Amino acid sequence: MSKFIDEVNEEQERYSPVRTAVKAAAGDIQAAREAGKPLNAIFRTLKRKGQSVGAGYSSFRNAVLYLDRHGWPDTVADPSPMLMPTLAPDQPARDRFIDNRHTSDF
Repeated sequence: MSKFIDEVNEEQERYSPVRTAVKAAAGDIQAAREAGKPLNAIFRTLKRKGQSVGAGYSSFRNAVLYLDRHGWPDTVADPSPMLMPTLAPDQPARDRFIDNRHTSDF
């Protein structure tokens, strides 16, 4: 990577302290999520342990969602299937009724 890109990355991280803190706890967060624990409980536990993961739950959640979309540390960014819904080949893209009980007016 070029020196300029490295400087841009450093500047970006400087202005996103919550994301930086979430990256620091990435291992614990990902392990808890894989175990099926709710994100709110993960946030409360990290706050109780004294980790600075945002002033409130919404900033923590936004940082986690950002990393879900753009890749966690030591992972390759992979688009989530929830973010990119797929249609069955026989389902028209503009049909709002999947069960075909009602037809579309388009």
